Amino acid sequence: MKKKITSFLAFVILAAGILLVVFLPGNKKATKRDGTATSADDNQDSIFLTVKNADIETDYDESQADKIELSDSMTDKTIEITSGGTYIISGSLSDGQIIVNAPDSEKVHLILNNVTLGSSTGAPIYVKSSDKTIITLAKDSENSLSDTNRESGDDNAVIYSETDLSINGTGTLTINALYNNGINCRDDLKLINGTYIINSVDDGIVGHDSVTVAGGTFTINCKGDAIKSSKSDNDSEGYVHITGGEFTINCGGDGIQAETYLYIENGTINITECYEGIEGHNVTIDNGTISINSSDDGINAAKNSASSIVINGGDIYVNAEGDGIDSNGTIVINSGIVVVDGPVSDGNSGLDYDANCTINGGYIFIAGSSDMAEGFSSDSTQCGALLAVTNGSAENTVSLADSKGNVILSYTPSKKYGALNISSAY
Repeated sequence: MKKKITSFLAFVILAAGILLVVFLPGNKKATKRDGTATSADDNQDSIFLTVKNADIETDYDESQADKIELSDSMTDKTIEITSGGTYIISGSLSDGQIIVNAPDSEKVHLILNNVTLGSSTGAPIYVKSSDKTIITLAKDSENSLSDTNRESGDDNAVIYSETDLSINGTGTLTINALYNNGINCRDDLKLINGTYIINSVDDGIVGHDSVTVAGGTFTINCKGDAIKSSKSDNDSEGYVHITGGEFTINCGGDGIQAETYLYIENGTINITECYEGIEGHNVTIDNGTISINSSDDGINAAKNSASSIVINGGDIYVNAEGDGIDSNGTIVINSGIVVVDGPVSDGNSGLDYDANCTINGGYIFIAGSSDMAEGFSSDSTQCGALLAVTNGSAENTVSLADSKGNVILSYTPSKKYGALNISSAY
């Protein structure tokens, strides 16, 4: 082991003249030398939809709005909205539906103000037709929607929409989906603020054409994918775009999945359990705090040789049983802190790519098995190295220091490892 460390040091000192690797006792936190975050580049050409005034519209004139008071004593427990306008909904109905069936030229605005609604026959809120439907979670309101394990139905979610759907506000929405999905929009779905607690037997949040999240607090427990866009036949759709928010995800499928682009501008994302953490054809992370624990790949660009992962910033931690960071095409890291506790088995690696992996900045620690380990590509503008380690264990802290012994960053891998990828922006 000492020989391998020595040869590594010779390579790094020749390449940069300022780097040193030592093994020291310490804690598990990855830190930069000065404790500051790196800046993110934001010059990506995008096809993403913007959040418009209508999407964030929460104000309404109560005197001009229609009021719907839900009650188990109602004669007709299926409420159908057939024209545009604002509807203030409150009360409790154990088995009923709200169906929006307005002309496709008219906008419908639903205000949920302390609503409890269940349904045994279909989606509690079913948007069949409108130009656009906006659901506002009223300030300080507690709203709960649920369905049952019915036999069939195309409206396969607690909130199901055939048209564009935006949900905003500052209230709370709890969804218990026993039939299929929590929220499913067959068009463009936008979520702007609010607190969401989603428990689902399949997917949590689905936007077929796209999903845009611009703030909010999300707790998602589901057996399928937590957040996804599923349209695959149009490169300008099928994307997930997150500009902010707080996410706690526990799922049996993928944490966040997009058929085309997956773009994270910012946010706090904690995926405590999943199959794959973040997956798309092209994945871009500009900033944010991201933690992933996956039974397969942590961050995955999986489609073809044109797939890519670009990391422009953020604080990213991956604990993966499969590949830590995996692209069928390219990987580019320009900035940020990237720490990976990769696989123990030799069938996977901490870093996996088919074309190249270019490092232009950032602070990077990747630990994993040695059998399929790959280093950084020669076109990288920042020095880095792949180090083979015999019997690397979680008991040893790996630290990166300058020639004077000043520690730039350090990390204690949580599992045994056979290879390390290390690079520093120092």
